[in-house]
Amino acid sequence: MKRIGLLVLLVVLAAGSVWGQDVYKWDFEDNEQSKDWQAINGNWIIENGVYKQKSNEKAAHILAGTNNWDNYTVETKIRIDEGKWAGLIFRAQNQLEYYVFYLNIPDNKTEFWRHNKGDNFEVRDVLQHDIPVVGSIQFKSSEWYKFRIDVSIDDFTFYIDDIKQGVFQDTNRKYINGGIGLWAWETKVSFDDVVVRSGVPIPDLNLRTALEKALGKNEGDAITKEDLTGLKELNAEGLNITDISVLKYTTSLAQLNLEDNQITDISPLLENTEISGKINLKNNPLSNTALSTHIPALIEKGIQVEYDKPEGLILFKDANLEKAIRDALGIPIELLKKEDLEKLEELDVQQVKLPDSKKIRDLSGLEYCQNLEKLVVTGTLISDLTPLANSKKLTVLVVSDKISDVSPLANLTNLKHLGIYDNQISDISALAGLTKLTKLDFGLNEISDISVLANLTNLTELELERNPVNNISVLANLVNLSRLQLGRTQSNNISALANLTNLSLLRLFGNEIVDLSPLTNLTNLLSLRLSENQIIDIKPLIENTGIAGRIYLKNNPLNNIALTSYIPALKARGITA
Repeated sequence: MKRIGLLVLLVVLAAGSVWGQDVYKWDFEDNEQSKDWQAINGNWIIENGVYKQKSNEKAAHILAGTNNWDNYTVETKIRIDEGKWAGLIFRAQNQLEYYVFYLNIPDNKTEFWRHNKGDNFEVRDVLQHDIPVVGSIQFKSSEWYKFRIDVSIDDFTFYIDDIKQGVFQDTNRKYINGGIGLWAWETKVSFDDVVVRSGVPIPDLNLRTALEKALGKNEGDAITKEDLTGLKELNAEGLNITDISVLKYTTSLAQLNLEDNQITDISPLLENTEISGKINLKNNPLSNTALSTHIPALIEKGIQVEYDKPEGLILFKDANLEKAIRDALGIPIELLKKEDLEKLEELDVQQVKLPDSKKIRDLSGLEYCQNLEKLVVTGTLISDLTPLANSKKLTVLVVSDKISDVSPLANLTNLKHLGIYDNQISDISALAGLTKLTKLDFGLNEISDISVLANLTNLTELELERNPVNNISVLANLVNLSRLQLGRTQSNNISALANLTNLSLLRLFGNEIVDLSPLTNLTNLLSLRLSENQIIDIKPLIENTGIAGRIYLKNNPLNNIALTSYIPALKARGITA
């Protein structure tokens, strides 16, 4: 391969000229090529047409280029000879400050680090840890892998064997330019065929051809960010284009023709906040997200969008819901149609720890999941349950945290388990017809009237904690209850519980309870929480001959006989009190 001399390159950069398409190519067939590289740490030698690192040192690395380099593509072949970790350095400022993307042989994953200036080679920040490998790649020692990094403004796109592994960023924008390098950590490794190309990386060669023509460039000329931002019109029809990521920089575009290509993802057009005019997307296999979210967003900005809507296609307003459904169905890319959604029987999405941007807000589209039997979506931003109004096969529904209206659930008569805790619900009258319910959880809401529960006699578990209920007389009918939670409900009269003899768990903490006599006959109790009440006398607990397990009595004004006689007597029966 042809090699451009380092001195010539530095002169070009100093003169402010645009880079050539190929800034550097090394095939390491010539030992003289080592002069272009600065060995920082490790034992580096050109041998048998490859550049080898032969030591077991930490952060063994070698650098090339200058810190003037900004946007470029760097690629190489990597072979682990002995060890576990090796990769590519980019945007190197000096021997201690650089980014590195490397393979992790034992875990079959990759890592993205930022090395920082310090007193040794080990000062680093882990920007992306344990990145799962995309594709069917299985890392093995003694095999060659092609690594490529597209370094573009603030985005770094990683590839292995030409398979895209993802787009990553350093949110701190610590290094905005810099050279390249080869890197290993306690690993003996070989590198070959290092290539660096200047300009904004354009992954799709067919789109590059269209851009070269539109910009009046020769084939292979560097295309800069300034070139892209000045482009006003682009015709890229019928070129088999798949990746339009570079179009996020074409901020002056007013006419864009992408008809008859293979484009699925149009998110770069949304990232391009200044694009305007007309966009033709007809005859492309656009994704559900493109059709349901991205195109409407472009239209809302005043852009005229031409596109095809496939027959039978189901669109989701919420991309996070769509992703959850795709994951559940095992359909990552293909268009979702009604017959696909009818196969969904269960959806379980826990989002408590996710940032708001990743949380589900809108359930629209679930109305097509007519065979859905179980739906659990917690930690979300959902406020409207209307899309579930006709989901009559649902037997389990658990949802939080922004619900205020449960009336859409009125006809879901097959529900057996309903959990809508930690919301803003005050009226549950719509649940009167849900007589198959056996488990109901409405903790942490604003419910004061629970008269509707009189009809729900199949309930075995009821959770109403932290609601301003105070009147619980209706519970007298719920004789099948085995678990009842009424903590912090402002209840002081618990006489309605006297005949609930199937109770094994009863939580009544944080109320104003004085009289425990209704508990005398609840002989199946195994867990009784009475903390933070106004209880003086616990004789009814002594008279309850079957009570066992644990009783919580902290923070009550217990009388002397309770403290000196009754509690010891309970403990003598094996009860923890």
